[in-house]
Amino acid sequence: MPKIIIANTFSPEILSDFDTCTDEDFLASGHYAQGLLWSAEEDDVLVLPTAPGPDFARYAARLMGLDPSRVHVTVPERGLMPEGLLSPDTLLDPPFTARLARLAGPAAHVWPYYYDRMSAEATHALGLTRSTPGFGYVDEGGARLLNSKANFRAIAAGNGLPVPPGIATADRTTAVDYARQALASRGAVMVKQDYNAGGFGNEIITLDHQRRTGTRNATVLAHHDDVHGHFDAQWDTYTNGGRDRVVIELYIEDCVPVYREMHLTPAGVEAFGHGEMLMNPAYDGLALPGRAGDRSRNPDFFDGAERIAEVVHAMGYRGLMSVDALLTPSGGVLFNEFNCRNGGSTHIHRIGQRVIGGDPLADRTVLVRRIPAPLPFAELVERLEEQGLAFDPGRRTGVVLATDVAPDGKVQYCAVARTAEEADALERLLPAAFGHGRKAA
Repeated sequence: MPKIIIANTFSPEILSDFDTCTDEDFLASGHYAQGLLWSAEEDDVLVLPTAPGPDFARYAARLMGLDPSRVHVTVPERGLMPEGLLSPDTLLDPPFTARLARLAGPAAHVWPYYYDRMSAEATHALGLTRSTPGFGYVDEGGARLLNSKANFRAIAAGNGLPVPPGIATADRTTAVDYARQALASRGAVMVKQDYNAGGFGNEIITLDHQRRTGTRNATVLAHHDDVHGHFDAQWDTYTNGGRDRVVIELYIEDCVPVYREMHLTPAGVEAFGHGEMLMNPAYDGLALPGRAGDRSRNPDFFDGAERIAEVVHAMGYRGLMSVDALLTPSGGVLFNEFNCRNGGSTHIHRIGQRVIGGDPLADRTVLVRRIPAPLPFAELVERLEEQGLAFDPGRRTGVVLATDVAPDGKVQYCAVARTAEEADALERLLPAAFGHGRKAA
């Protein structure tokens, strides 16, 4: 069944701090949306805010074995939203939706990055509400319920999953009291906006200058009583102008952040991918499988993620879901977030399925990072091929470029190898291959 992929990667419904985003943020989102090319199959329609570079589009199609002429990439006219974002006024324009319907045919279903109000209205306009799995749930705003960090704590704890010690509250006094006591006893807390992505909206509050991972935002207070003034100043930011709750958790040192991505279909819950999130100090890439390992190594993590996915499936959601957790130094696991949408790892696991092949999480290591790219995309590919670093389907090793060159001049890559040591060695060759001496970052 063909699908209409709607690349609404920067929805105001995902990001509490949408109004503070810059033009550079929006352009970066438009570039990131092009990663959904790795989810496209022949006869699909891909609705993007900006057109992908032709060299990157041909490269992705070649690696996936697709006929590029049978993947219909379409870009609406620029609307009222900033450049880099899909805009309701043009996405929902009747001539445009009629064109999408003709391209996809009556048997298609809608597959948005995130089911916000705009994509739900597009599904209605396209006449595809019956063929889109689980549409009744998301049409009633269910996706917002399943992207809330506060709601996650309640659903996870209610189903026996351990969560970090903490609270979710809309009351400032309660928040201040908890943070004050936690700082007095433990020295650091993590404050999270209820709705945000990629570690944005997180802030560490500490009483020392020790470097901690999980966010680039850290506030050092002289005394735990200073949280009163801090929360007075930041409360509107933390709570999205009083519209949302804030999550405050004890910061636990030396944890390993991992995730498990699953596909919730009408038939049940299917494994999609898992891995370790690399931090420096905020999100800096992925290691697959990394220290997430497999079920035999971390059974509580795998079993717990699937348990909460079954709960969400019973609620009526259909689509991709990622569950985040922390592996603690003592060998335990703490579940801290879920996201019911596509995410930052989705296109990487598509590459694993459709390019690397086999069982890449069992017999391959994949390192995913971004690196400065001083050359046009086609020349980067040529450099990889000339130096024997390009991905070889026969050996199932080498470098796959996961994105086009971004507005900030970087490209995301997957270094695919048989072992972690070989992946590290392959990664170290990339700066010289691309003609500069800077380390991948």
